[in-house]
Parts: sequence; C-alpha cells; structure tokens
Amino acid sequence: MNASTVCRSLALFGLVACSGLKDPDWDTAGQSLQGGSDWRDAPPDGDDGSGTGSESSGDETGSGAGGESSGSTDAGSDGGGSGETAGSDVGGETSGTEGGETGSADGGGDETGSGESGGGDSGGGETGAAAGVGGLVQFIYNVNAYAVELGVPVVEVSALGRLHSPMVGSWLAWMPSLGMCTLDPFRASLGATGLALGGSATLTSATSVVPMLLDESTNTYKAEGLPMSSWANTSGYDIQFSDGLAIDDVVITTAGFDELSPPVLAEGDTVYPFYSGLSMSGTTFEWSPAGLDDGLLISLVVMDPTTMVEKGELLCNAPDMGTFTIPSSAFYSSPAFSVGDPVFAGIWRYRHTYSLSPIDGSAVEGFAQKGAVGTATLVP
Repeated sequence: MNASTVCRSLALFGLVACSGLKDPDWDTAGQSLQGGSDWRDAPPDGDDGSGTGSESSGDETGSGAGGESSGSTDAGSDGGGSGETAGSDVGGETSGTEGGETGSADGGGDETGSGESGGGDSGGGETGAAAGVGGLVQFIYNVNAYAVELGVPVVEVSALGRLHSPMVGSWLAWMPSLGMCTLDPFRASLGATGLALGGSATLTSATSVVPMLLDESTNTYKAEGLPMSSWANTSGYDIQFSDGLAIDDVVITTAGFDELSPPVLAEGDTVYPFYSGLSMSGTTFEWSPAGLDDGLLISLVVMDPTTMVEKGELLCNAPDMGTFTIPSSAFYSSPAFSVGDPVFAGIWRYRHTYSLSPIDGSAVEGFAQKGAVGTATLVP
C-alpha cells in the first residue's frame, strides 16, 4: 500500500488530503488540533469555544500525494457531465427520527430513509438560481490519521474557484440526500473549463488571506499546501479575482470537532492502522458539537485486504445532529464487502452556500468541508 493508493481511494474534489491525528481533541474555537502534537496551531485554552476565534485550523481533503480528495467534485478536472449520483441510495438512521420512507434517488435507484430530518441545505442535486449554476468555490481542511505509516501529510488545506457559463445542475449532485447513504457515487465536474479572470485570485476572511493561482488548462484558480492558519472556523470568505471581479461571502467555513467516535483517528502505543472496528450489523457515528453546520459527509472506502485495491465506497450525508447510524443494509448493499476488509474512513463537516455571480446572475456554489480520514476494519 502506498500514498497514491490511499488518496486515489478517497476521490472527491481534485485536491486531496490523507491525514494523521493523535487522539484528537479538535478545538472548535481556537481551531487547533490538540493531542500533544507538534502541529498545534492554537493554544488549548484559546477562547470560549464559540467557533469565532481568529486562529485557524484548516482541513483540506486534497492530497499532495497524487490522489483525489474524498467527498468533493474536481473543479480542476477535464471531465464534464452533470455530476449526478450513480447507484442506489440506502438510508442511514438519525437519532430522533422515525424510519420507513422510501423514494426515488437522484441516481435512479431506490433510497430508504430513516425519516425526515433538518440541518440545512443538503447540497444533493439543487440547481440554485433559475439562470443555472455558474461557478464553484471550494475550501477544504483535512487531517490524516497514520500519516507517517501511509506516507501522506498530517494536515492538508486547499482551495479552488472556478466561474463558468451557466449550466443546469449542481457541482454537488453526487451527494446523497440528507440522511441517506449511497454506494459508489459518481463524481463529475459541471463542465470542462471555466473563465479566465486574471492570473490570480484571493479568498479573504477577517483574519486570513488565501492566494490562488490560475491553472490555465481548465481556468481554475487553485491553492494547495496552505498553512493551517489559512482556515478560520465558521467564517465567511470573499473571493476577488485579479481582473477586479469580486463576490462577498462566497464560501462559509464550518466548525470543528471536539469529540468523534468510533475512534477511527486514534493513534498511540496500543493502536495501529485499521485497528478500529466498524460493525456490518450497523455502526453509529457520534460527534460534538452538533447542530452547527449543514451536515456531515461520512465516506467509507472499502479495500481488498490482500491487494489493497478498492472494492467500493459507501458515502453517507448525515444531518448535523450529533449521531448517525449506518445500517446493516448499507454495508451489505455491496456483495463485495466482507468482514475483515480494511476501510479508509473519512468524516467531514460541510456547508453549502449560493452566491450571485456578478457576471450573469447565475448561482455560484460555495462548499467548505473540514474533517479527517482515518482507518478501520469491517467486523460482524
């Protein structure tokens, strides 16, 4: 197994991160990743936990190791298409909801849900303004567990932006509906190229500036390998292109985590990669704080234990309610998954927003996600 294998298995946006974290306690206020690490970027006693502190702890889900990031669409790719989710959706269970609803999924398959749940825009297939979608601005902060063993950076922060001619669809159409899970989602970019608006662009919040350079092959503005301080929790970022075009609050970042289980990110003397078990009879993820963001993406990329070739991905879109159960029906939706299979488990908070394009009045989608990729093994 090498870094490229790990990152390719977590394909999302065109920026990738595979991360490592030691017994993490994620301070949502000071935005530090705590746990006796040498990459803490804010003191543990930063502020009062309101999530509005000036310190930042970004987590990009892009990898500098040659893969694609998990849970996002690649705005830098040449692929076209509407980005609709492929495969059937199977329901996850959320505390406080009642099950039993079934419906037609975006990808044409049946989806089984645990009931209606709130928690903000799901981002799954919404088209935004009537004029169509005319752009994407994405900001990602990702932490990788067992980074040394897997040969990937511990923390990766990245951003990208692309404005383009209005198109029907959504950059996030690959996401299952809120409260649902899907098998092997198909991620595609909304069009192959964007608009050149000068040689550079910047994302700016009240406390940080993120410089991005134009990739002329797709007219996408990109920044990779950013410092953790580039990301400020629960903050609005404006984008300004070097030709003078600007959009205020085009992307709004998420909060962080204080608690997270199962312990897919745990490291130490008594644990090792793929130590934690995920029960195929049903696994409940729990986190805190809750109720702050639009939802959480939970991506389980299941590998062959002998070859470490990917068998498939189970992707869930959980309401930010503090708990979400992936039912046995989801684990058994693929006949290829079996007890003993290693898993790369990613979990990210996300916010999905819309802004008005000053070019043509179309909708510019903003998508921020913060979280981590850990490891686990399927158990009965």
